Amino acid sequence: MMLHTRAQGFSLFELLTVITLVCLLVLAAVPAFTDLIDRIRIKQQTHTLYSRLQLARQLALSSGSDVRVRFQQHQGRWCLGFFDEIHGACDCTQADSCRVSEREYRYTIDNHDAALYRTRFAGGGVLGFSASRGIASDSDGFHNGSVWLRSPRNKTFAVVVSRLGRLRLCEAGVGNCPPAPGA
Repeated sequence: MMLHTRAQGFSLFELLTVITLVCLLVLAAVPAFTDLIDRIRIKQQTHTLYSRLQLARQLALSSGSDVRVRFQQHQGRWCLGFFDEIHGACDCTQADSCRVSEREYRYTIDNHDAALYRTRFAGGGVLGFSASRGIASDSDGFHNGSVWLRSPRNKTFAVVVSRLGRLRLCEAGVGNCPPAPGA
């Protein structure tokens, strides 16, 4: 007598159903993942900007001369450079034009990860730190302000500078961060 046993495994219909469900889950996760990557990149650029501004403040305190920071847009990129009274103005798109104590301080960032959205300083886009206390200053006196960065997916982060020269990072509309300019 012959025993008939059923074959073990999945039918083609079951296999296609599982593959379809997995594909739908992956498609649903892609926009969230893209948003997460965008947020990570803009935060990274904001932290880099924060570090550069901290360096400018520290240079003012250690060099004994006021240090200015200038922001510029140029050919799909933006840059910032430091300069002191000895070396005069700075054009961060030109080599050897941004100097403090005989050393060049010039940084260029591609707009791919974060575009320089707006600067808000009384000194016309130039931020300064005084040599005596590291407080935020410009030619008109002591001022606070902010530098705003915007990601390709419109996430907006800022580095806010207080009149005392203290820096903080914030995301537009979150906590006690001021709203983004033009928002």
